[in-house]
Amino acid sequence: MVARRTRRIIPLLAGGLAAAMAAALAACSGGSAGGGSSSSGPVTLTEWDWGSPDAAMAALVKQWNAAHPNIHIKRVVQPFDSFFTLERTAITAHKGPDIVENYATPFVFSFYQGLDDLSSYVTPEQRNDLSFWNVVSLGLKSSGAPYAVPWGEQNVLFYYNKALFKKAGLSSPPTTWAQFLADCAALKAHGIVPISAGWKDGYYGEWWASIFAPQFMTPAQQTAFIAKPDWSSPDIAKALGYMKELWTKGYMTPTAPGLTLFPQAINNFHAGKAAMVLSLSANNANFSEYASMGDNLGTFLPPVLPGSRLTSPEMESEGGVAWSITKWSKDPKA
Repeated sequence: MVARRTRRIIPLLAGGLAAAMAAALAACSGGSAGGGSSSSGPVTLTEWDWGSPDAAMAALVKQWNAAHPNIHIKRVVQPFDSFFTLERTAITAHKGPDIVENYATPFVFSFYQGLDDLSSYVTPEQRNDLSFWNVVSLGLKSSGAPYAVPWGEQNVLFYYNKALFKKAGLSSPPTTWAQFLADCAALKAHGIVPISAGWKDGYYGEWWASIFAPQFMTPAQQTAFIAKPDWSSPDIAKALGYMKELWTKGYMTPTAPGLTLFPQAINNFHAGKAAMVLSLSANNANFSEYASMGDNLGTFLPPVLPGSRLTSPEMESEGGVAWSITKWSKDPKA
């Protein structure tokens, strides 16, 4: 769970591993065999998540309940499209889950008034073993008061359809911006939509800015951006300009403004309606969603842009999701 590098500056969607989730739950248990409950009898805690990865989450909760008879987790899967509206409603009513899933980004502070300060539950060992405490703690510092327990990390990369690349005479994925544009032009010339896109829900624009902007920003500038976003900065404008270039040249799904990223743009790539898609190596929109493509599925890292700090493509890292305890929970120690 130690990040290789943290340069992604835009809050992204959920990501992580079942093992990391287990570690995160253990972090909230106080490390005791009984789960650290302050009650004399068994406790039932309601947990909300948005169901991804559903099978792994179900297995984890089952494993936890079998091993901790005094603390029963009642899992409730809420629809992603309305998840954060439901969370805000619960905070307003001061009623709902004991444990709630959130992004492991400063986005967690959108719900600050309804979440518990976890300082008394998190140990120094857990702070050392889990990454991305800085983005879920006050002051955006790892030493600050945490309002969530981060688990997992995620990255954004390209998936491509090898069969469609071959049809356009392309034998390998691009590594530079010039190669990327040339490949898009070749695909379009063969009647193939180069990039599956959907802008309606807003996430895709964030992903593109997230892979491009860090190529022009120093680590210090990126840290400053997380604390105080400046969307008018030259580096952000430059990054968005490259994304706009792809759109204006007709290299993205023509109906993208009316399509969502989840699930329409993802599904369109899976269905062979485009040669590439920007997607995740995380718990959703990952390789498993395209597994039926078999040997036709390939991946590549974001290309190096002109004037980039990079000399070769690199994988970016970001916190995935996190667990928070609500202020109204009757047994936060459990």
